Amino acid sequence: MKKCLTAVLAATVSVSVFSVPANAVEPAAHVLSIDIDSDTFRDVRQMYCFITDETDSSEIVKWGAKKGAMTKDANTDVWRYDLDGHGITLDPAHSYTVVFSDNWIIQTEDLTIADYDSEKEYTAVFSEIFTMKSFYSKPVYKYKWLGENEKQAGADVFSVRADKGAYGSDRTLTCQVYDETAEAYVLWCGRMTLDENAQIWSFDFGRHGIALEPGHTYTVTFGNAEPLTIDSYDRSKDYTDVFSEAIGKDDILFGDANGDGEVNITDVTFIQLHLAERITLEGDCLTAADANGDGEVTVDDATQIQKYLADEIDCLG
Repeated sequence: MKKCLTAVLAATVSVSVFSVPANAVEPAAHVLSIDIDSDTFRDVRQMYCFITDETDSSEIVKWGAKKGAMTKDANTDVWRYDLDGHGITLDPAHSYTVVFSDNWIIQTEDLTIADYDSEKEYTAVFSEIFTMKSFYSKPVYKYKWLGENEKQAGADVFSVRADKGAYGSDRTLTCQVYDETAEAYVLWCGRMTLDENAQIWSFDFGRHGIALEPGHTYTVTFGNAEPLTIDSYDRSKDYTDVFSEAIGKDDILFGDANGDGEVNITDVTFIQLHLAERITLEGDCLTAADANGDGEVTVDDATQIQKYLADEIDCLG
């Protein structure tokens, strides 16, 4: 279906909304850390760390245990879990998985530590929202360990200038990036950060521990925009996308089951009526009703819309 939204890729001034504070405290050995910017888990009052020894199949720090409580650095967005302070010794010959969570409402994917190195610094950084059918009950966020794979903040930044009139909403904008050369997703549902003064949304790959490959071809999608193609990616260029038209009703707005151009609780009702065979959704409305993008309309789609409206997830479709 042809979309009403078009986009222009232009070389403009790059905006990097992420920065590493000058007074940031470097993580030390025997400490597991997670760097959570203010737009990630929203209002985080407490973070927890859960550790499983995969080598001997044992839980070192269990879910629901106060022993898993982390400490936030007052000057940064870094939460730390001091292994020594909690009387925990990890075996260098073992492999571990780590999950970070707030109050068990949202959590990260498992982070794997293969052959634990007590001299290495383990800090995780947010990379994207990761939603799968098996995780509907809890929005799951992808994080990556830094350390040896740490990337330079500001090295790879995609931006989009989108005022509220063009984007159609002031909700969080997401970015999807597919590496056409490697035939793999670099980013599925990356949560972007807004520079309110410039009305520019940015996703800093380096800040999130991700490096784009020079010379590769990428397909980039911002929100409901048509995909943009970047041939032979050049790190020295500034890539900013510009919304040139408002979203029209001919676009597929996932979750908009009644076709009124908005996603609201009425769409949940329409899906429920469709499933009860009291009404029949057809065409674009049937396509949009597939809010989780699994190819069929089920009660899970109504649940996804409710989670979206409650700001528990940021993507539909």
